[in-house]
Amino acid sequence: MQTDSSNYRMLYRDWLTLSTHLIWCYDHAVLASRDSPEILSNTDEGPIRAWLVRSGWIEIRQHNRRLRAEPGQWLLLDSTPHTRSILRGTRILSVAFEATWPDGASLFDQGLPLVVNAEHYPNLENRLRKVAGIMNIPEGAYDIREQPMDYRTVLRLERDFSHWLLALLDVLVDHQVIPCGHFSIDQRVMKAVRLLDAHPLGKPLDLNALAAATGLSQVHLTRLFAADLNSNPRQYFDNRRLEQARCRLRVSGARIKEVAYSLGFHDLSHFSKWFKNACGTTPRAYNQKRRTGRR
Repeated sequence: MQTDSSNYRMLYRDWLTLSTHLIWCYDHAVLASRDSPEILSNTDEGPIRAWLVRSGWIEIRQHNRRLRAEPGQWLLLDSTPHTRSILRGTRILSVAFEATWPDGASLFDQGLPLVVNAEHYPNLENRLRKVAGIMNIPEGAYDIREQPMDYRTVLRLERDFSHWLLALLDVLVDHQVIPCGHFSIDQRVMKAVRLLDAHPLGKPLDLNALAAATGLSQVHLTRLFAADLNSNPRQYFDNRRLEQARCRLRVSGARIKEVAYSLGFHDLSHFSKWFKNACGTTPRAYNQKRRTGRR
């Protein structure tokens, strides 16, 4: 990974390897049951997030920094683990998205978290309200990518989300948070990445067929993959399955057996062992901890 602190310029083809996805956007009070404690606390990780506090407050600890956002302030976080405390009933404009390179590195890997005053950056709120206005997903849903919508809505959503990202970029650059770029990935590796991204998560992965599709031997592809992405095709595919497992298990009422089957595991104990090795907790414990609604 490299940075260019002046204008972060790269070849257009290199930018095309960046994967950017909106995950959620909403504008309402933090969900909590009547018997919830006054201050809701949680430790979490995942997508890049931005919260505009409208009422109440949010306090987070990330990268050994403790920050608190009051009404009229944005709190911007990266995708690494953080601990947060939220006053019950706090109302926020919230957005989460992924912006990752093929090796899993984030577009913003340094400089966050950050608190900024909303009045200094009105576009940040105005443009995100348009995104929230388009989205209409059920209460408690976590990932918009799992929701059905027509193509016209998809295009409108992508348009307005891109406009908001431009506003966010202005804020981050003002505060010396510079995007990080990944240069010169071998085109055969990128072809393998695209094939891996399209491969059904519940079907076995044929590494020989993958290598043949790129015009390489399996050994040569693995060597190039490691050099460019610090991984191998099997690990890359397993990371896709793991992210999908986390996504599905965050949903309240998720059936662990169905999640396991959809990812190609026909033995629940095998799935639980695989998930625990990767996440340090069982699927059931992860689901129980995360099913508190939207973040």
